[in-house]
Amino acid sequence: MGIRGLESYLESLDESVFYPVNLKSLGNPGDHPNVIVIDLQSFLRKMYHDLGKLDLICGGQNQEYQELWSNFISKLVSAGLKPVFVNDGT
Repeated sequence: MGIRGLESYLESLDESVFYPVNLKSLGNPGDHPNVIVIDLQSFLRKMYHDLGKLDLICGGQNQEYQELWSNFISKLVSAGLKPVFVNDGT
């Protein structure tokens, strides 16, 4: 999914293109949570390496990785967001 190099291209045009967003403010707790669509391929490395500080090269930290995902999804759901992951490519 996505366009290879798009993020770095946009950043080269204007650094303010990307900014932090408070996901809790987007949520709708209750019977009808808001849907948030996440590009899985773009997020996998960030989840494993940047957020989890796990060893991307050697791997083998499956329990820690699973805990990261469980915590992330739980936080989204408790904020009233329904995560939908889109996966495309190889």
